[in-house]
Amino acid sequence: MAIGLIQILNEVPGFSVPGDIAITGYDNNHFASESAIPISTVSQPGEEMGAVAADLLLERIANPGAPARNVTLEPRLLPRTSTLGEMWRRD
Repeated sequence: MAIGLIQILNEVPGFSVPGDIAITGYDNNHFASESAIPISTVSQPGEEMGAVAADLLLERIANPGAPARNVTLEPRLLPRTSTLGEMWRRD
């Protein structure tokens, strides 16, 4: 969606990304870094999510009566050109 939005906004005369608006995405797919204006994104720790899920499943199999656990994994912000306009800088 972010890529399409950037394409549409860049067709508006006198309007620019990131000069007039900052755009971010989520999930860090390969299009985000390879688009004409690289898109800032939040990246989920996919491999870590899979490893933790497997560990939790194995724990549950070994000990079915154990209480459920919640695990919080930190996403990462990957700033790129789509949010680096002068207007958005906080110096």
